[in-house]
This record gives sequence, structure tokens and C-alpha cells, in this order.
Amino acid sequence: MQDAITALINVSDIQGKYLDNNSLEKLQHYFHSGDMRSRAATTVSANAKTSSPKQSQNLYFTQILLVLVAICILVVVMQLA
Repeated sequence: MQDAITALINVSDIQGKYLDNNSLEKLQHYFHSGDMRSRAATTVSANAKTSSPKQSQNLYFTQILLVLVAICILVVVMQLA
């Protein structure tokens, strides 16, 4: 399963072009919704009585990692533009 950022970049990569304005807007939306996704992951982690503590922690940190990777990609894309 691909995250939203990888899927977006792969489309442009397959087409052999840089991200267009529409793609950049989708990335911005993804970044702006990061706090909501992080809260959701925290809620799921806190309420998942059947999950092990390690699984809950992995879910939370995966979301944080995805946001950090997305920010790095956006910085690179903005420098190329």
C-alpha cells in the first residue's frame, strides 16, 4: 500500500515530469491534514485495548514519519520549481 505522497509522486515520475500545481496543492492538503491524522493515530492507539503497546506505538510513529518524509519531499520539489 502506498501513502498519498508516494502515489502522487509516482504518477508524475511515470509521466516523466515534475509535479504540477494540482499535485502541489494535493501535497499541501496532505500536510495540513497531518495534525488530524496524528490525532486519529493517537486516539486509535489509546483506545485499542486489543493491540499491544508496541503496535500502538508503531502506528503513531509511522504517521509522524510519513509527515516528515512529505515535508522533505515538498522542500525538494519547491527547490526544483
